Amino acid sequence: MQSLSHILSRITDDLAFDPKLQRYTDSLTRRVQTAYRRLASSNPYEFFIRVATLQLYAEVTGLEGTRELTSVPGNTRALTSADLSWWDAGWAGNGTFIGEDGTEYGIVRVDTTGSGAIYLDAEVAAPLSGSATYGWSIEFRSYLLPGDTHRVLGYRDDQSDDGSGRMVSVGQRAAERMWLDPDHTGTPGNVVADEGAQRRAPLAAPTLTPSGGGSLPTGRKLSYRYTILGQGLESAPSPEATVKLTGLNSRVSVGGLEDIRWGVLDSGLQVRVYRRDLTLKGPWMAVATLSAPDAVAGHTDNTLLPTYASNYDDAIYDDPEGTRQRSRFYLTADADRAISLRLWFRPRPPQGASDMLRGPGAVDDYVVNSVLADVLAGVASTTHAGRAEEATGNLKSSLGSSDVRHLPRSWKRDLYGDGRPSHRDRNLGTPSRS
Repeated sequence: MQSLSHILSRITDDLAFDPKLQRYTDSLTRRVQTAYRRLASSNPYEFFIRVATLQLYAEVTGLEGTRELTSVPGNTRALTSADLSWWDAGWAGNGTFIGEDGTEYGIVRVDTTGSGAIYLDAEVAAPLSGSATYGWSIEFRSYLLPGDTHRVLGYRDDQSDDGSGRMVSVGQRAAERMWLDPDHTGTPGNVVADEGAQRRAPLAAPTLTPSGGGSLPTGRKLSYRYTILGQGLESAPSPEATVKLTGLNSRVSVGGLEDIRWGVLDSGLQVRVYRRDLTLKGPWMAVATLSAPDAVAGHTDNTLLPTYASNYDDAIYDDPEGTRQRSRFYLTADADRAISLRLWFRPRPPQGASDMLRGPGAVDDYVVNSVLADVLAGVASTTHAGRAEEATGNLKSSLGSSDVRHLPRSWKRDLYGDGRPSHRDRNLGTPSRS
């Protein structure tokens, strides 16, 4: 596999020109990214498939003396507890908090550090704003899929020991017709595609102020942008801002970040700041994740390697799209379960000059010829464009695909739980081999 810079060189060599303007390189980079995404979404090739784990949760209920919650002092949108051992950060975006009066709230973030806080998306009603209480619950009606999901090819419950671990996907229309009621609890056997989730992107670019006293190399041209995190989602990025470190300047103060507090209080939302080294043509890398109050003051970036990472492999690289798919399970899980997903995933597009495409060398060849066909067609060189397009088709055929056929076995599902399987029950309900 070749890096992005080598791929761009192949394209400019075949076009017999080597533009020095950055906008031409940026244009070719965007075309490479588009061709790569098009290939990745066209067929579930084996090198675009991975196995992921999705954690399902049983309903969490308050328990006197053990699982009690009270409002964080001064912030009636945040809850805390004397004991955090039963908390789970995965509740954010997946759970619905139900207060004593039946009011429902989305969970923005679960902070299990320090004194801890469960941040909700609205002010807590009066019954929870006083002393500790246990008359509440957290229900899990649907789940966010991994952020790079293109499509889930299969769900499997590895904890099942009765041969019923293969879960069957059901469309929303079938779920309505067969009344797959989320109030029914037990061992999940079916998966229903649910409505996706999206978070709004920031509107304005950050402001950048260079100064001395840091360890960033002088002479570098750096670009910054940021995203907003909450309820298990990361937004699409803000517009970019660029600065060049000259003279003794060796750090950058990143300000002008969107105020995401609830009034003057912590909303539970977070800001993630990304940096890109334009001089070295590097990828977008997260340099800090800030709480809502900290985002008001901004972030001072003064080291190449972010402080949260021990090396560059540990760093977070930018790939947010602002949306995630969701699925719900029937029966609704009555115990915590880890579900295995065979995932057709969306690979991160190449951004830095050293970034490489995923897959065999034929993927590089496909992308090169696809971009050539696109560019040559734009300059009315139809003969050469046709040759590149033909080569693209041949390369795509040579890549092959994974076996996504359903197992030939016929599975019956006892939908009503009373031993009445019929043609309408097939693939629905609790699985059996009878």
